[in-house]
Amino acid sequence: MFDYLFAAPDQAAAQADPALAAYWLPANPPFTPGGWRGDCVNAGLQVWNSAQDTTATVTDPMMGTRTITTHAYLPGYWLNIATNARNPALEASPLLILGADRDAADAGAPQTQYIFCFGPGQSLGQFAGMNVSPLMAGANYPFGAFQ
Repeated sequence: MFDYLFAAPDQAAAQADPALAAYWLPANPPFTPGGWRGDCVNAGLQVWNSAQDTTATVTDPMMGTRTITTHAYLPGYWLNIATNARNPALEASPLLILGADRDAADAGAPQTQYIFCFGPGQSLGQFAGMNVSPLMAGANYPFGAFQ
């Protein structure tokens, strides 16, 4: 299984990308409003860099003292598309952040082997401390970068 992570300014920009548009189901009134294919697209992801997290210690009479972590989410509209085979059209998208081989990651391959492509201007070093939530069902990336 292969996962592709994309970032766009908003949902309309993601839909306008020809490679991503293939995964958008048009509206079929009155039955469906249109939307991303639920079998392979996870849209509206939250992405953050843990180095930018802030923490606060709070005391609550019911819960006691605890630490709360707040994430500074990255701007934009983030989505993941999962495929059974590598997809050259997705890999050519200007919105691509990275492509990853889920099976290789699950088998414990090094990050340099299971991340197989980067989008324009992206590199492995940019992903240290990055987190994506939620991941696709079945994904168990030991990214250290993506959790």
